[in-house]
Amino acid sequence: MKSKNKVLSVLILVAALILIVSVFILALQIMANINGTSNAKFNDNVQIMGVNVKGLTKKEAESKIGGILKKKIDNINVCLTYKDKQWCFSRDDFDVNTSIHTIIDDAYKYTQINQSNKDAVNLIKSQGQDFDVAFSEVFLNFDQKLEEIKSEIEVQPINSEVEFLPDTPEIFKITKCQNGLVVDAEKLYADIEQQFGVGSNINVEIQTQSVQPEKCEDYYSNKLELLGEFSTDLSTSKGGRKHNVGLALSKFNGKIIAPQEEVSFNAVTGPQTEETGYQSAIIILNGEYVEGIGGGICQASTTLYNALILSGAEVLEVHKHTLPVGYVELSLDAMVNEGTADMRFRNISEYPIYIKACVKGDRAYAWVYGCPLEEGVTYKRSVEFVRTIPHGGDDIIPDTKGEYTDKVLYKGTYFRINYPKEGYEAKGYLEKYKDGEMIDKILIRHEIYQPQKGTLIEGVLEKPENEEVENNDVSPIPPQIESETSLEGENIYEVINLLSPTCYNP
Repeated sequence: MKSKNKVLSVLILVAALILIVSVFILALQIMANINGTSNAKFNDNVQIMGVNVKGLTKKEAESKIGGILKKKIDNINVCLTYKDKQWCFSRDDFDVNTSIHTIIDDAYKYTQINQSNKDAVNLIKSQGQDFDVAFSEVFLNFDQKLEEIKSEIEVQPINSEVEFLPDTPEIFKITKCQNGLVVDAEKLYADIEQQFGVGSNINVEIQTQSVQPEKCEDYYSNKLELLGEFSTDLSTSKGGRKHNVGLALSKFNGKIIAPQEEVSFNAVTGPQTEETGYQSAIIILNGEYVEGIGGGICQASTTLYNALILSGAEVLEVHKHTLPVGYVELSLDAMVNEGTADMRFRNISEYPIYIKACVKGDRAYAWVYGCPLEEGVTYKRSVEFVRTIPHGGDDIIPDTKGEYTDKVLYKGTYFRINYPKEGYEAKGYLEKYKDGEMIDKILIRHEIYQPQKGTLIEGVLEKPENEEVENNDVSPIPPQIESETSLEGENIYEVINLLSPTCYNP
């Protein structure tokens, strides 16, 4: 059985090889016939440029057709008209190709290929087969001249554009779109070829087509919505601090953020120096409130940060303060400091977002506009208070250098530099709503604000034995065992100032 199968396989392989060789030989014969010689003759009713070449050899047909083509080329006159403009060309305006070998060969190949098909041969004999020399193949630089004509006729469509004017009542102004105009090149070539086939005088009326712009006014109907807004209180801020907040926000006012663009708060607002307009105000430095250039700029970054998270932007970098601040909830602040801490974000939308920001009255504001990431989706912030962390009481520092002798002299008497402060732990969430119903709650921050010890300066002199010394009623505060104040269920940032008497809203 195996022997029979083997023989059958060999026979099939031999038959396949014979078939392949036969096809190859037949192909060679056909190509030889097609290429033919200069003495090969055309079949019945084959016409080239309107001339019946029946019975002519390829060489005779080339000579006869070539003379006709040369006469047509020499007498060519092309006039193209559009409205009140006209462009006319003669033989001298063109680079001309007079070779007709290709069309002679094509006509001959067509008749030879169909020799094996009697129906095709009979159709050629009865109806004829026409071959024409294309205008574009003869006049080689016509395309270049047409491009010059098109430049005088065509008008590019104009898209509607957005002007962002954040300091005007109508913050978005949309320009009107305009249709464009292009030459109908396909029809123009067809008209030219049709007329060239029957003569040398070509007169064509140029047709045009209207082109719609990609963006018209309705394109922006859902792309300029208010995505997120936030404001913070400035009512307790002094002049320099309030000025700094307004200056920093003004750097973002009117800013347009492109899709996928990353933005650094420090890069936009800095450098934070007197030369760039920033003033001295209270800042937090190593857990202490001190004077510094640019004090208050963190309130600007915090205001913008909260507007951004409500808009769906991606926050790439954010930092908490060392101490809680009084203008925003725990875990939702955004401390910045050039060189060490930044607030960076990215526009993850497919469309630009637009930022409006300013100080008005006693509040700092930020608004973010653009196209919603998802239709019907909005965001809210929420904070979960975790715990209060007890402070460690006071550090008592003897005035050994005599720097505070005008405040305190004797042992057992004290001058307070600052109060101890409790620490806090809190979590910040971004709540996602779809058509008013919460569909997700995302943890975006988990922050711990470490407690701070108070500082007392103690005098170093011994009290005189027979001299009564005035007591300034300043006494050390011991470490907390447990928090004396529960903030659970409270609006945390509204009571921060009660717990930290020296908080200046930096």
